[in-house]
Amino acid sequence: MTEPASLLRILELTRKLAGPLELNELLGEIIDAGREVLEADRGSVFLYDQERRELFITVAHGVKELRFSVDKGIAGQSARTREIINVPDCYADPRFNRDADLRTGYRTNCLIAVPLIGLEDKLLGVMEL
Repeated sequence: MTEPASLLRILELTRKLAGPLELNELLGEIIDAGREVLEADRGSVFLYDQERRELFITVAHGVKELRFSVDKGIAGQSARTREIINVPDCYADPRFNRDADLRTGYRTNCLIAVPLIGLEDKLLGVMEL
């Protein structure tokens, strides 16, 4: 996607934030925009369950249900450190949680994990593309 088209897609999405959208619909729009901008095959959003210290799938391509400890995987590390993590080769990275690939038959080659931080620095979850 060209740079001006990418910026327009992101601006279009930010306008939607001001309107009435259901959470899963909004998260789906965010994943779709991220996939377009980064030319990614798949994307997912894990929300953070603070009480159980777990991340769980809310919106994803190819996976319906997945829940795991925030101490596990690249998404977990992104949540704990609140840092963006770029992984060029998932299967060469010992942090990579292969559960979703095993369930779907899809092989994740590379990914970027982005922590979702809300007001007052509260962890909301992690987006992976």
